[in-house]
Amino acid sequence: MRKFWTLGLAVSLCLWGPPTRAETAEERLEKLLDGLEETALWVGNYHQTGLTLSRWTHPIQLSINGYADTEVKDLAVGTVRYLAELAGVEVDELPPGAAEANFIIDFQMTDAVYAPDGARGTCLATNTWDGNGNLTRVKLTISTWAPNTLKLPRCVRHEALHGMGLLGHPHELDSILSYVFNRSDYTENDVLLLKLLYSLKPGSFHIPALMAAREELARRLGVPPEGAAKLGGKVFEKELARLTEAAEKGAAGMQVQLGVAYAFGQYVSKQPEKAVTLFRMAAEQDNREGQFRLAYALANGNGVAKDPAEAARFYNEAARRGHATARANLGLLYRDGNGVAPDPVTAWALLDLAASQGNPKAAEQRDAMALSEEQKTAARARQANWLDTRAK
Repeated sequence: MRKFWTLGLAVSLCLWGPPTRAETAEERLEKLLDGLEETALWVGNYHQTGLTLSRWTHPIQLSINGYADTEVKDLAVGTVRYLAELAGVEVDELPPGAAEANFIIDFQMTDAVYAPDGARGTCLATNTWDGNGNLTRVKLTISTWAPNTLKLPRCVRHEALHGMGLLGHPHELDSILSYVFNRSDYTENDVLLLKLLYSLKPGSFHIPALMAAREELARRLGVPPEGAAKLGGKVFEKELARLTEAAEKGAAGMQVQLGVAYAFGQYVSKQPEKAVTLFRMAAEQDNREGQFRLAYALANGNGVAKDPAEAARFYNEAARRGHATARANLGLLYRDGNGVAPDPVTAWALLDLAASQGNPKAAEQRDAMALSEEQKTAARARQANWLDTRAK
């Protein structure tokens, strides 16, 4: 009898393998941090494209368009409401085709939908966000062609999570966004990733976003801060390699992000000269953040010889593209005659523009200037010179 039991145990081990070891909080933190990097900061399966961390910061106006029976429509509405509740975002349901809708689910009786790059599938999410990382419009396109109906619940849930700001596919994490695990409903990882995303500041650069995410995950998972600071090295190295590759290929936004990392010593050693090189590469592509960062370095002598006149030139370029802080800083140069001829009217015009974009310090500096009403009128007339926001 004992021999039979032993044989049975041996067969069981062959079929099922040894008992699975429970995952530690530290291991879970590292997996989720990697999942966030894959979903919120990059998108694409083979050729990764860097994203600005984006999420909803104002109410979702939901509209369901196209053919969908009651059960499918209820699934769609319920899914968005569930995710929005987790994220702390309000949802208002609007009629089909409502012009003011910003979260649209479009059901189409077609055998496939196509991404802009020609990729063929049964469902697709298209997200739009502003320069500060605030989601402004999402459209989910989902096929209801008969052979695809069994995939509808997965498609709706998968794309709705994309629509909340998690656009990538973490194939090493058990998630509905992973094509490897092929889940049809949300996992605990999905819930935590969404909550994690909505604890971060929209528009955050990649490396500081990962640093903040690691701290938040440590709090949620009960990992001591001193221990958490030592975790995620592989994730940060992968992120650094991706940023470097994208920067070398000419991605201006990634050149700026990598430059900021070197300017402030975020994960990498502080190298201000290298930062200036990267900012200049981005500035030469008319990237307004690159122009602003380069101007700031020139104005303060960070990694490059101080040159107020050259700083004014690049602040001016960024200011014309709508960069609020560049407008404020250029205004101060005109106020003080630093690198440019003193011009209080132009200074007031630029500080007023920056203040109108929500810069409180610029408002204080503007109000501290003693200008006549006639000069302020002239300043407002000059503001048209800095309203060209074609390039971001």
